[in-house]
Amino acid sequence: MCQPVVSVLALTFNQADYVEDMLKGFIKQVTDFEVEYIIHDDASTDGTQEILKEYEEKYPGKFRMIYEDSNQWSKGRKIFREILLPMARGKYIAFCEGDDYWIDRNKLQKQKDFLDQHEDCVCVAHNALIWYCATGILCAMDNYDKSRYLEARDVIDRRHPSIATASKMHRKEVLYVDPLFLSCGEVGDMPADFFAFTKGKIYYMDEIMSVYRYESSGSWSQRVNHNLKKLIDWRAVTLRFLHQYDLYTKEKYTFYVQLYMTRSVLGVVEYLLKEPIPEQKFMEYVNVVREEKNHEYDIYLDQIERIVKLMIYYRSPALEALLKGQHGTDIYLYGAGKYADIMANFLERNHIGFDGFVVNSLQDNPRELHGKKVIELSEYRKKESTLLVVAISSILWDEVLEGIERNGINNWVYPLLIEASNFKGKENEK
Repeated sequence: MCQPVVSVLALTFNQADYVEDMLKGFIKQVTDFEVEYIIHDDASTDGTQEILKEYEEKYPGKFRMIYEDSNQWSKGRKIFREILLPMARGKYIAFCEGDDYWIDRNKLQKQKDFLDQHEDCVCVAHNALIWYCATGILCAMDNYDKSRYLEARDVIDRRHPSIATASKMHRKEVLYVDPLFLSCGEVGDMPADFFAFTKGKIYYMDEIMSVYRYESSGSWSQRVNHNLKKLIDWRAVTLRFLHQYDLYTKEKYTFYVQLYMTRSVLGVVEYLLKEPIPEQKFMEYVNVVREEKNHEYDIYLDQIERIVKLMIYYRSPALEALLKGQHGTDIYLYGAGKYADIMANFLERNHIGFDGFVVNSLQDNPRELHGKKVIELSEYRKKESTLLVVAISSILWDEVLEGIERNGINNWVYPLLIEASNFKGKENEK
């Protein structure tokens, strides 16, 4: 048997409804090089193993199967790090989990060719379809605007959903990550991307070549996103990693790290917007996590608590003091969507007067909100003695910052960043 150039590593567990799609995606690949498919099943009990064995018999020599008798993940084993990666013989590593699948027969060939031709590139990914299992909606992820190398904002200030796992192919050496990158809980995608970015370039192909099932039955995302305590725990772990990464990179990407920190916490906010609970009950969940973490994550849980209290319970002494200290200053909210509505509620609940809302264009926005006039940014810039409170998702941050700078607006605040202090300018990402 020839030495494989690409090793495909796959994880399965109780995914009988999905796993055949993954296997068919493997079978259809057309390459001019050797590929090995290493599939680890973690003691499935729903018929997944039977499907894997059927394909193993039908395509002899095609797969290297690992069937566990007992669940290794529940024993704390890192299956990818401890089992699959040491077995891989390929120069390049591609991934696919049992509920995802490939739909382009030339996927591996395209990615391998690109890595061969670009020695400074350590990872190549591509566009994908996302299948929202709860609703049945299938649409393009469209992570980025075109095929190109990714920048700091793309990788670190991650938009949701971020790059699909099944879309990536790495050089094997960049998967042997530093210990810091192994401390980010159960999911390894984000820290692996962050580490790879410190070692070379990441290229994105704007071609749809795989399908990512979001919140499939029994998936990690489904378990966490529908359990408030687990969600708080996971976000605290994420914040700790992001803080450590900021130090690891000598604060080279601080601004984008901070933006991703705020959006991580907004996952908890979104949960509470859908399933409201009293503040006291929310704090009980936070304090349970504090105790379970032996108070090692307190500063990160404090950040979760701060943002949730601001956006759900409309309490923020720092922001209230800042805004009430703006004597003789007119206050406007930048935005007209969900976050603008939340900030307007905060101001009204805390008896802080404000004068209206600001948007880039009135074409697709209302003319009035909360009984206040909505004006365009071009009109706002002509006003004097004003403070602009940014109430737009950080996903659009580059557009927000560009509009602020283009219009010469200096007095503004983004409440979620750095204890509601002003942040003027953008961290150098070079």
